[in-house]
Order: sequence, then structure tokens, then C-alpha cells
Amino acid sequence: MRARALHNGDWVVFRLEWDDATQDLIPHPGKSADAAAIQFPLTQTADVPSPAMGERGKGVRIWYWKSVWQDDEERKRAGKGDRIATLYPNAAPDHYPYQANPAAREEMEKRYAPARAAGNPVLVHPNAGPAADSALVDSGRSAHFDRLAYADWLKRLRQVCSECGIVLIFDEVFVGFRLAPGGAQEYFGVRADLTTYAKSIANGFPLAAIAGTEDVMSVVGPGSVAHGGTYTGNMPGTAAADATLEILEKQDIIGSIAERGQKLQAGIDRILSDAGIAHALMGPPQMFGCVLGVDAPPRDYREALNSDHALYEHIMSELIERVVMAEMDFREPWFLCYEHSQADIDETLNAFADAVRVVKKR
Repeated sequence: MRARALHNGDWVVFRLEWDDATQDLIPHPGKSADAAAIQFPLTQTADVPSPAMGERGKGVRIWYWKSVWQDDEERKRAGKGDRIATLYPNAAPDHYPYQANPAAREEMEKRYAPARAAGNPVLVHPNAGPAADSALVDSGRSAHFDRLAYADWLKRLRQVCSECGIVLIFDEVFVGFRLAPGGAQEYFGVRADLTTYAKSIANGFPLAAIAGTEDVMSVVGPGSVAHGGTYTGNMPGTAAADATLEILEKQDIIGSIAERGQKLQAGIDRILSDAGIAHALMGPPQMFGCVLGVDAPPRDYREALNSDHALYEHIMSELIERVVMAEMDFREPWFLCYEHSQADIDETLNAFADAVRVVKKR
């Protein structure tokens, strides 16, 4: 890269040039994006700081530019795209060259706030932060659930991991043996290299498990990767898991839970609609979420925070008064189990309707 600069004592203007003529807005494996960072020492000395974001006692200001931001901003101005804050919810300026103009700086921060650097070398999840070696990609558990779209994302992620030799890990602590007998892998039709499970594998008994391909799991052993835990070799938990998995294999337990969950979702939706309360229901019927005060399902955690938490807590408190133990935290899913009968669903909906009526009268 070649850098040219002009200054008048107050302002500095840079021109950056490089030989790669292709337009690479997005970084991906084996290819860098069109982007540049320029850093200036906070203290002018002959002993300049390290070019890798400064060093102890030698701070720097970093000005950062990415062509993808500029491209999307230009598209937005032309009426062809979303605001950058929508496209890059994780982006924020460290030090932009707008500090002499407070109004311009405020406008830039509105566009890019509030978190840190955007960009994802894998570029398959719209809300993901910057990926790095050995990084785990957040699936956005609070996001709106679209099974087909989510399956498509997982398939693309599987393809990228296979092409780049990356171990694909599924965290199934929540969803394992709740969505399907084969967990999320069966439900979405995507095989992971390594998967984690928790006590749902043993119907609540203290047990956790990891499972994976032969290549991945073969490294566990004496003299290689150690494996141990508090409940390792716990016989009651292991026996419970054996019985649970056998029942799940022989009976349509998960299908029955899903059917009752759908009725519960539909009932909650009807009650809130009749009461004129804006709301959104998200997630599969076995474990779904509900937020109030919004007209559309939130796409990420930040949007979910804009929902009416107080109203949700008031309704949940009234539910508890009616002997329906609901979680006060809107971020926690409504988990169903096989012991929840249709009578339990009806009782819950009756109590929910009463709770909504009481809260509405306040």
C-alpha cells in the first residue's frame, strides 16, 4: 500500500493506493477486504510505537476505513440499502477524523454505534462480530426463528468450515434432544464435527456429554487431550441418559411436545392480540420466546432489549400468583416437557388471559 498525505498544520488528508484492482468489499478465506487503518502516536517522539496498535506507554489513535462501509453508505444515500447501523450493528468508530466538528462526529457515531469492529471473514451470519482463529460464531439465540433460513445459514457455515479445515462445533446445551431425537443436527440437516450436550440428554439428571467425528474425538486419551469432570462416570446420570434416549427413539415424545407447544403459542398470540398488546413469538414450539411492545420479531439481542420488559414482568408476576410458574426474564424461553398435558396448556392459557386482563386494568 502507498500512502500520500497533505496537511496545512490543522488538517491532514490521505490518499491510499494499492495494486489490487479487484473490488473486495467483504473479507473471506484467502482474500482481504479493501480496508485501511492509519495510526498516530498520542505523543510525538522519535521512538515511535509498534505498528500493531501501539504498545504499553505508547498509545496511538487509529483511523479506520472500510470500502464496504462506504459502499453501503452510498447505497443508502441512493435509496438502495439500509442504514449502516442496521447492516453493521457491531461497528463503532475509535477515532474518526471528525473530532473538530462535533455535529459531524455525532452523526458518524449515530451511524456506527455502539459496539466494536464489524466484519466477518466467514460472512455467513448477519449479526456476527469479527471472526478470528479458534473463534466461536454466535448464532443469536434471541433472533427471530426461521427454520429454513437458519438451516441455509448452517449449511453455508458447514461448507466454509469444510473448505477451510475448520472444526464446526454445535452448542446443543439448550436444543439437544428438544428439537429432534438427533438434536439440532437432525432438525436442520447439518452434521457438526463436535457437539456439546447438557442435562436434557438425561431428562434432567446431572449429566453432560460431547460427541463428534472419529477424527476429532480420537485425540482424547492418555498423553493427548485430557477429559474429566465432576460427574464423569456418574452411574445414575448415565442410566437416566440411556433410558431417556431409548424412549425418545421408540416414541414420538418430541413431536407431542411440539404439538402442545404450538397450541400454547397460538393461545398466547390470540390473548395478546385480543388485548391489543403488540408482541412477537419466536422459536420452535418446544422452546419458544415471547417479547411485548414490538410489532415484529427482533432480529438480534439488541432489538430484543427495546421490548417492554416491565409489562412482561407484570404479566409473569400475575401468572405466578395463579400457580403457573413462569420465568420473569423475557430472555428465557418457555420450555415444554412431555409431562405438560393438554389440560396443563389450557390451564396456562386461562391463567395467562386472567393475568393480561388484570395488568391491562392498572
